[in-house]
Parts: sequence; structure tokens; C-alpha cells
Amino acid sequence: MKKITLLFAMLLFSVVGFSQCINGTAYGTYAALNTGLSETADTCTYGGEYNEISGLVIGNDYDFTAIENTPVTDKYITITDASDVVIAHGMSPLSVIAITATDIRLHVTDDAVCATTSACHTTTIQCVSPSCVPPSAPANDALCNAIAITIDVAGVAGVYTNIAATEETSEPVGSCYTGGTQGSVWFSFVAAASGEVQVSTDIGGTMDDSEIAVYDASGVNCADLSTLPAELTCDQDSGTVVGSGYMNVLDMTVANTNSVIPGNTYYIQVSGYSDNRGTFGIQVFDQLTLSVDDLVLTKGFKYYPNPVKDRLTVSAKNEIKQLLIVNMLGQTVRTISPNSRDYQLDFSDLSSGIYFVKASVDNTEGTFRIVKK
Repeated sequence: MKKITLLFAMLLFSVVGFSQCINGTAYGTYAALNTGLSETADTCTYGGEYNEISGLVIGNDYDFTAIENTPVTDKYITITDASDVVIAHGMSPLSVIAITATDIRLHVTDDAVCATTSACHTTTIQCVSPSCVPPSAPANDALCNAIAITIDVAGVAGVYTNIAATEETSEPVGSCYTGGTQGSVWFSFVAAASGEVQVSTDIGGTMDDSEIAVYDASGVNCADLSTLPAELTCDQDSGTVVGSGYMNVLDMTVANTNSVIPGNTYYIQVSGYSDNRGTFGIQVFDQLTLSVDDLVLTKGFKYYPNPVKDRLTVSAKNEIKQLLIVNMLGQTVRTISPNSRDYQLDFSDLSSGIYFVKASVDNTEGTFRIVKK
């Protein structure tokens, strides 16, 4: 689903010699983690294409696979360095002893005569040297160890991981997930007074494709995942900041009919699309931050449009003393002192993503979230 290819007069440049098939079309990049676990390099490489894989350790031993997704069929692999000097070739799975390059290309064909199939293939790499020791599963691999997220605290890129995470018995699969629950970890939060929150993994890290589902924790026995109720809501690919927009921004609101009950505890399941693994950040924000309510009620504060493309209009009954734009990393990117009741805040030169605007009117302050298109 992530790859849309128009098959029209596609020329596949393949060099055939001594059963070595060197393709001319690149698709998919991957940085090896060298964890000793099988790592998915790509999930939709066509025959006649190659993956660019970096981060290998010279002298280590590696296993490679290239398997057509439907029907499940092992294919032929040629491993070259970045200049297409052949390192090894053979049917999947292919073992390479003492790799000679840190950056390699994994070429996929049907067979040793370099026939190709225009269909998705999943490619993997696994370091099998003794030095590649699999990491321990993260603590929140288990629902009983779900990490509590504090509402309205900005997430930090790369502080959490799903590397080495496994699935528990009876673990549910989000309705929006593709390929089942894979590499899942758990978080929890207590719902804000407004009953409307936003859950986001669109913050940063090495993971670039996540899926999330939210469950009501009421009456759940965390040691028995069959006691989890049906999900409240699910998200895939609503991000705008990380990578190609495949992380998550999930708005739980009354309008979306997926709001939460103030004071109740909820579980967040974070899964990797097609077994995507890596580090990430996560945060939960109140959609109607109390301090913004104070500004609206006492100072007649307004801001629009949201999302914004170029300029955000802000106004208040009294003089606006200061406006700060803060990015997802907590960095202040702009400070303005309007000293007026109306002002247009310039977002035109900022990158697309989520920002927070801190406003000060008289002695009242408020913070609100803005999406920059």
C-alpha cells in the first residue's frame, strides 16, 4: 500500500554474468541496526530493483532474504557494494561470511538468469556474528509495564523504542493495522478534563512508520489481554513531520465521536507497520488546554486559521504583550511583542508540522497547538 508504481514500458537494466544479476533501478533504503535480529529492509521491492543498505560492519556475517509477498516465494539475491562490485549471490536465504563493505546493494531477481517479477517482495538482513547480540525487549513490551504519559508534556524524539518488542498472548490488532500487530509497546494516560486529547508519535527517531490504537483501561486485567475492550480509535499515516508522513497524529474529540472520559485511564498500543522497528517519541495533549480557556474566557482571545499556511491571526480584548512559537523539540523559533490587540503571526517560512504558540495578555498566559501546512 505504501508503494504505487505505474507499469508502463518499464526498462529493467540487468547485467547477466556468472549468475550475478545487477539491477539498474534503486528502491528503498535501510540503515542496519546489527542487533542480531532479522531486520526488514523493505516490504515492496520489485524484481529488477535493488535496496541500498548502510551500516553493516565489515567482517561480520550476514543472512539476507528476498521473498515475494504473494505467493510467498524465495527469490534470487545478488549482493554488491555501492559500486556494484559483486560480493555474493544465490537463492534466498543467502549467507555472506565476513562482509567486505559497510554500504551494500541487495538486488532482487526471480532466478540466476535474471528474470524479474513486477510484484512486491519483502527483503531482510540479519547479522549472525557473535558480536551482534539481540537487545533485551523494552520494559513496556508488556501491557502491565505500560509507561505513563503526562498530559501536555511535549514528547522527545527517540526516547522510546520497539526494537526487540514482541506480541503478548491474546494481544489485539488495531483495525487500521496492516500485517497485524508487530513490535508493539504500551503506554497509558489519564484523560484530560476536557475529554478531548491528541495522541502523536509524529515527533522523531529512527522509526518512520508506526500504527497506534487506544483502549479504555477500565476493568482490564493487564496480565490477560483478552480482557481489553474493543479499541476506541486507531490511526495509520496521519503524521506530517517525520519521514514521509507515516507516523501518527490521532485526534480524539467529540466531533470525531472518539472522545475520552475525564479522569479515566487509557492504554496506547504502538505497533510498527510491516514490522518497522526503531526509536520514537510520543505525547498526549489536551485539545482544549485550560490556560487557553482562561485567555478565551477572560481576555476574548481568538486565533485562526488552524491549520495555517502563511499567517495566523490572533486577537484579544486587551493588548497582546508577547507571542512565542515553539517547535516539537521545545525550541523557541520566534518571539514577538505585538503590543496591540490584533496581530498576524508569520508562519510562512516555517517547516510543515506541529508548533505551540504561547500567548501573554495582561497577566494571563496560554498555550495552544497549531498545525503548519
